[in-house]
Amino acid sequence: MLEVVVTVRKKCHCLIITGEKKCGKTTLGTYLAKLLYELSYVKTPRVAKIGAERLNQLNLFEKQDQLQDVCLIVERAGEMTEETVTSLLDFIEHTDVLGTVILEDNANAMNRILRNNAECNRMFNNRVHLPKYDSKELMGFALEYIREQDYEIRPDAKKYLEQKIEELMLENLTRKG
Repeated sequence: MLEVVVTVRKKCHCLIITGEKKCGKTTLGTYLAKLLYELSYVKTPRVAKIGAERLNQLNLFEKQDQLQDVCLIVERAGEMTEETVTSLLDFIEHTDVLGTVILEDNANAMNRILRNNAECNRMFNNRVHLPKYDSKELMGFALEYIREQDYEIRPDAKKYLEQKIEELMLENLTRKG
């Protein structure tokens, strides 16, 4: 997917990122925007994040100067009204203002938007899904990162790290529930 995004030069790169709450969608979107800038696919590294409920109240055409060359990340994009989706697509199609637009939400919400709007489906044809990782997978990522940095981890520190990951995941579960 990343190859498609960075090998095709467009006036506006459109991408969907899906995943559960707090899985890193916005962080990934920000990194992708900065990568596109570093590769000279967009003019600035500027990122504007906005929730769909706020976007539903705005007229993008009135905000052109503020949005010039930014990467627009729409959080909870599944909450956009049909009118907002149509307006966003018109804005992308008829202006050269935005360098990148990233819609993010859970997969069901984004699928609903795409089913209800063929033009949105056509324009946002690149998609990344972030899975929900368990504690063993997260521990594997942490240990791999430690190895890549040429560090070593003592067994007691490894055990402590495993406990902390478990605690954080449990804390995150209780906050959601």
